[in-house]
Amino acid sequence: MTVKISRRLLDTSQITHLKSEINYCRIYFEDGTYFLSSFTLTKILKLIENSFIRIDKIVAVNPIFVQHYEGNDKSGKVKSLTGETFKVSRRRVAKVRKELITV
Repeated sequence: MTVKISRRLLDTSQITHLKSEINYCRIYFEDGTYFLSSFTLTKILKLIENSFIRIDKIVAVNPIFVQHYEGNDKSGKVKSLTGETFKVSRRRVAKVRKELITV
């Protein structure tokens, strides 16, 4: 899926994760590069629709690039294929686990 974000056409299948920085958002790609967008994380997630899973207040991951999920009912971690590990918010653990199981 291709989406226009901050005057750039981006292929969502190449985006590994999104990270919020106040009123901006860093968009990370599988080749290790990133793009700083003037759009907020919430606005980008609305444009991309249901392609990404928001794991906490500042991070959303592309389930295509999730290598492993580990955790219990109270905490969890998501490891991406790029080697990065993200902590899952306590309130989002159940939803994230459910969404990753269905992928």
